[in-house]
Amino acid sequence: MTVIAARSAHCGGAAARQFDTVVDLIRHMLHSEAIDLVVVDADTHLDAVARLSAWKASQGREDFAVLVVAQLLRPERMAHALESGCDDIVAGAFNIDEFDARAARCLARLGAGATRALRLEIAGYVLDRHTQSVTLDGASLPLNELDFKLAWLFFLNPGVLIGRPRIAAEIGQASVADIGATLGKHMHRLRARLKIEKGGAVGLRAVYSAGYRLEVDDDDRRSRCRQRSGLPYAIPEALSCDAAM
Repeated sequence: MTVIAARSAHCGGAAARQFDTVVDLIRHMLHSEAIDLVVVDADTHLDAVARLSAWKASQGREDFAVLVVAQLLRPERMAHALESGCDDIVAGAFNIDEFDARAARCLARLGAGATRALRLEIAGYVLDRHTQSVTLDGASLPLNELDFKLAWLFFLNPGVLIGRPRIAAEIGQASVADIGATLGKHMHRLRARLKIEKGGAVGLRAVYSAGYRLEVDDDDRRSRCRQRSGLPYAIPEALSCDAAM
């Protein structure tokens, strides 16, 4: 953790943060801005991989990768980690250069997966990236190009807090300062054009001073995720795990 944090700070990357339990990590991912990479120390907490992967599948989360580090991982346990859902492994004596290379590869695959997605179906909404069209229960919704870009961003990451800087970049603004007070107007228009109503199956919630999050009714989310993954819907029990982001 110390080496990873030092390299991240030296390169000007995102700050690494340590979590003591899977539950602490999940709470962060539910209420804080989106993350890209979770690192699990499998020498002591290999079970964290399966527990985190089960939660990831149950929530339909495709927005982060899981990288395992381990000095003493036997081949059969490496296979178990991969079967449990980790994206890659740094095995043997820890080498920060190898870690950087594997982490970058995990993030590249994550980005490629998001780019390949062409159609999203959530709670009666169907978004088609090829035609840049959105329908709700079969009825077409009148979105312009900017509306569709924002809708795609949120529907691709349901339950994930999308920060104001990322929204500003999506809209084509260099910074949050450039978008200023117009951000609220963009979101108000998007809700109206998507026919998002209070108490409905889908909500677009403002998180004060942070950004916005698309919230989907739990029943719809669980149904979709069970069909896709076959994994149980369960929040993992508390356990100790070293995870850096």
